[in-house]
Amino acid sequence: MRTQVTEYIPDVDRARSEAFRVVRRRGRGLFLAITAIAALSIVGSVFAHIGETLEQSIKRYGPVQDTEKDDQCGLPVYQFTKGEYHIAIVVGESGKTVKITYRHKSSSLGLIAELSNVEITKFLNAEKSGPWIGSRKVDDSGAAWVNGGFNAEYTARNSTLSIAGPDYSKLVKERMNGQKRKSD
Repeated sequence: MRTQVTEYIPDVDRARSEAFRVVRRRGRGLFLAITAIAALSIVGSVFAHIGETLEQSIKRYGPVQDTEKDDQCGLPVYQFTKGEYHIAIVVGESGKTVKITYRHKSSSLGLIAELSNVEITKFLNAEKSGPWIGSRKVDDSGAAWVNGGFNAEYTARNSTLSIAGPDYSKLVKERMNGQKRKSD
C-alpha cells in the first residue's frame, strides 16, 4: 500500500503526520483527517503499471471483462473496469504489461466523459516519475508526451489516454518492419 501512495505523495509520513496534527487540534477536522487518510490508502489502486503481470492486474482490478487483439502489434489486450474507469492493458510476450489505456466508463446514454487535465497528470505521474514533456499535438483535440522511453497520447475524440513503455514501441516497429519485408 505504501508503494501505491508514494506514487502521488513522495513524503507519505509527512502527509500522515499533517493529517493527525489536524486531529490533535481540539478534535477539529477529525472527519477530514480520516477521509484524507482513507483517500491516501486507496489512491493508487486504479493505476496499472507497465511491467506488471496479468495476474497483478487481475489482483488490482478483478476479473478480466473482455479480451481482444491489439491492432498495432497483435498482442492480447485485457480489459477491466475499476471505479469510474475502463482500463485496458496490452501484455507482451514476456508476460508483462507493455501498454495501458484509460478512459471513463460509458454513461447510461453511451457517452464517455473526457479525462480532465488533473486525471491525465495523475495517470502519467503514477506510471513514471519525472517530467512528462509535451512533444506534439496529436490533432486539434489531443496531445502527446514523452518521458524517457515512455510515450503517452491523449485523444479527446475517443477520450482515451494511452501510455506505452519502451517494449511496446519496439514491438510495433518490429511488426512494421516485418510487414515491409513481406511486401518487398
